[in-house]
Amino acid sequence: MLAKRGYRLGLLARSEAVEALAGELGGVAVRGSVASGEDLARLVDAAMAKYGRAVTLMGPAGSGQLTKMVNQITVVGLVQALAEGLNFAVHAGLDAKKVVEVISKGAAQSWQLENRGPTMLDDKFDFGFAVDWMRKDLQICLDEARRNGALLPLTAQVKIQALETDKRPVSAVADFTEVREVVTVEIHENRDVSMTLLFDVEANLEERVFKEQFLT
Repeated sequence: MLAKRGYRLGLLARSEAVEALAGELGGVAVRGSVASGEDLARLVDAAMAKYGRAVTLMGPAGSGQLTKMVNQITVVGLVQALAEGLNFAVHAGLDAKKVVEVISKGAAQSWQLENRGPTMLDDKFDFGFAVDWMRKDLQICLDEARRNGALLPLTAQVKIQALETDKRPVSAVADFTEVREVVTVEIHENRDVSMTLLFDVEANLEERVFKEQFLT
C-alpha cells in the first residue's frame, strides 16, 4: 500500500526477514540495531544512495551548506572566465567552437567549458540555473565570508545598471566625488591599491563597527 502511494521505507531490524520485507514494500533494509550508531549510519547511507550519485558526510551540521557555497563560488568564477575567454576568441577572429574543442583537452577542461561553451557561442542562455538564484546564493556566500574573514574579490564584483535615465537621472558619489548622468556603475577589486586589515576571529567586521560606534 505505501509503495503504491509513492513511499519508500527504510527498515532496520535484527531479524533476517527484514530484507525480504523491504523488498516486498519497495524499500531498503539493514540488519542491525537502532541502538548502534554504525547500523543507523549504514541505513542512512543505503537510503541516501537511492537519491544521489555521491553521498558524503562533510562534517558537523552546516558543513554541507558551506560546501555548497564553495561550489557556487567556484562555478561563477569558471563561468566568468569562460565568457571572457570566448569573447577574446571571437574578437581575435578565431573559430571559437574549434577553440573550445581544443582547449577542452588540456588544463582548461571543465564541465562548464564543454557544456556551456558551445551554448554561449550559439547565444543560448535560457536554460540551467536561474541568474536570480545564483545572485541569491552568492549573497549568502558573501555574508558568510564577512563572518569568517574570507576574501572573495571575484565573487564580490558588482554591476549596477540604471534604467530610464532620461526620466530619472542618476548620480554616483564616491570619495567626495560626484558623477552625474550615470548609466552603469561597475565595482570590483583594484589590485594596485593595498591595505592591511586586522581580523579578529572572535568578532566579525559588523560587530566591531557596531561596538566602536555605539558602545562605550
